[in-house]
Amino acid sequence: MAMVRRALGVVALLALSCAVAQAAVQIITGPYLQSVTQTGITVMWETSEPAASLVEFGKGGQLDRRAGHEEAVTIHEVWLEGLEPATEYSYRVVSGEAGSPVYAFKTAVLREQPFRFVVWGDNRSDPEMHHMVCEGMVAARPDIAVNVGDVVARGDDYSLWGREFFGPAAELFTRVPFWVAIGNHEGNTHWFYDFLSFPPPENYYSFDYGNSHFVVLDTNQDVSPSSAQHQWLVRDLESPASREARWRFAFYHHPPYSEGWDSPGYDGEEEVREYVAPVLEQYGVNMAFAGHTHDYERGYLNGVYHIITGGGGSALDHWYQDWPQVTVARSFYEFCTIDVQADRLLMQACHPDGTVFDEVRLGEWE
Repeated sequence: MAMVRRALGVVALLALSCAVAQAAVQIITGPYLQSVTQTGITVMWETSEPAASLVEFGKGGQLDRRAGHEEAVTIHEVWLEGLEPATEYSYRVVSGEAGSPVYAFKTAVLREQPFRFVVWGDNRSDPEMHHMVCEGMVAARPDIAVNVGDVVARGDDYSLWGREFFGPAAELFTRVPFWVAIGNHEGNTHWFYDFLSFPPPENYYSFDYGNSHFVVLDTNQDVSPSSAQHQWLVRDLESPASREARWRFAFYHHPPYSEGWDSPGYDGEEEVREYVAPVLEQYGVNMAFAGHTHDYERGYLNGVYHIITGGGGSALDHWYQDWPQVTVARSFYEFCTIDVQADRLLMQACHPDGTVFDEVRLGEWE
């Protein structure tokens, strides 16, 4: 009988050990980077259990600085400040006993320095293809990245955020700060606002990087002249930050003009054509990027290049409509790279392997 009790005690101890192990904190998403400036950056990650948030970071491969908070949470957001411009920092995140590998990020460049950013969208539904597109973007070595929406098939399905978005893009997101223009498939659910950190109100906002001004809109919401978003857009483009920028870019999910859609009846978003495009023309926006249509398209109208980069992973669309201002349409999986210098700009559309199939040059080229 004593042997039976001893055996039962061992079983109970093993069961308790397993329960403790199961409850141990694990990092299940990230880390990933948001809202970089010349002197600061946001680091985010998710853990399996509530825990405190700590980021260890420093220059030259050192981790001699710390930032964080003690509140036990599962989605962690830590702002690092007091950084130097255009400088590489090593970092790792720690929650409880769980710690990430050491990664690196770079703060925003100075105004006079060149930089590269990438744009892609509509990566939902096919994690493998999205991963291939992300591998191409990692190889392109961008400074920042912008996604034009539909990052998941259903924004209210928590599991899809890891499977379709954060998982396939993990290598990119650990080293490259990124922004997102909310798509219709996100559904304006709380997960978009929980997982991502942008300037308020977060579904539309602007930021500056180098010599350029970036405007991100929510075309799921009202953009008519009486709307708060439209009025904000005009104020933003009239701001000193926008007026003094050498280059101006806009990002939103729904395109004003679209040639590709598998089911006839969609040729772009009428409200974006009527209410957004004229404002971009008026204030000298150089390029506007959209998704929604799952292909690549390039058009030019009244001083603005309209680019659809919706080949991030979803099943590709084909063509039925012919807008005269849209001169390139390709049913490819793809992403775009934009190289920005003081007085010239190069936009290239790339296959996932990095091969360039279209480009635009603006400014002073020899």
